[in-house]
Amino acid sequence: MKRKTKFQKQKEKENALKSISVLWQEALKIATSKPERARLYVKQIRAIKKHVKVKLPETIRRGYCKKCLLPFIYGKTAIKRIVKGVIVITCLACGSKRRFRVK
Repeated sequence: MKRKTKFQKQKEKENALKSISVLWQEALKIATSKPERARLYVKQIRAIKKHVKVKLPETIRRGYCKKCLLPFIYGKTAIKRIVKGVIVITCLACGSKRRFRVK
């Protein structure tokens, strides 16, 4: 079996990022009406990320709950607050919290 060339790896990563962005858009559209399907899309995104070894954009990395895999839609599936220089995102489905420093 031949090794992949640099061009082939780059092309594979580009295709993976395209499919990840399509899955993310679909997950955001249906997160409130069909949360189980949205979770499935996020699972697929994570599987693609592991298989191709591509780094996710920050909007996707911070855009879903790590515990229940539901995409965050502020006001519907999550609450976003700023407390003492820290962004706190609370998932309304499972109650878990994620914290990020404000730059």
